[in-house]
Amino acid sequence: MRKPRREPSAGGSPAPATENSSERTADAVASVPPEETCINLGANPPREGRQPRRSRIQANTHRTLWPASLPKQYFGQRMFQMQLQRTQPVHLPNIERFNQPIILFVTVCTKNRKEILANQHMHEAMLQAWRSAPRWRVGRYVIMPDHVHLFCAPTYESEPLTQWIRFWKRLVSIAAHMHGGLWERSFWDTQLRRIEDYEQKSQYVAENPVRKGLVKNAQDWPFQGVTNDLL
Repeated sequence: MRKPRREPSAGGSPAPATENSSERTADAVASVPPEETCINLGANPPREGRQPRRSRIQANTHRTLWPASLPKQYFGQRMFQMQLQRTQPVHLPNIERFNQPIILFVTVCTKNRKEILANQHMHEAMLQAWRSAPRWRVGRYVIMPDHVHLFCAPTYESEPLTQWIRFWKRLVSIAAHMHGGLWERSFWDTQLRRIEDYEQKSQYVAENPVRKGLVKNAQDWPFQGVTNDLL
């Protein structure tokens, strides 16, 4: 079969042959300087002697990218990736352990961290709200100027923790005449693994006013107490 004739160029020499498409693509990619070497945290770490894959950072990518300068021990850790993406607290389901009560440590903050809780009126309003919400029992608690720490346990007729906290926060807001502007929307909670952790963490929480310089002795802080025995 007869080959097509090449048209001579302006200088008389034949025009160069057309490049292969794969070669053009490789040259185009190589000519673009990468903005930063990134690695997908969800993937396995690169093996020794291998270079991490290079990628352009996309504006609206759905993958989480992180600079390759990150220490190798973080590569491939799913939990670390979830912490980077998390913007709200994660409320995990309660775990029932043999012969141990379910006790949760909860922290609720005021909106924009306003220091308006450490007074007798708010103290009484919270105690009354907890008495009006009996589906969870409050144990030890410490009210700080802009947040409150408490330990709580479910009763036999308990409801989801989120609904219970939403209920008593609304009651406190009504008592303080601050509808919708008193509390942060969510809260932080964690379940204690052992019974011994209750006394240990209670003592640590009781020392919060001392660490903040509000009192010299933890017993002198008036906005704290124990409403129920959780053990």
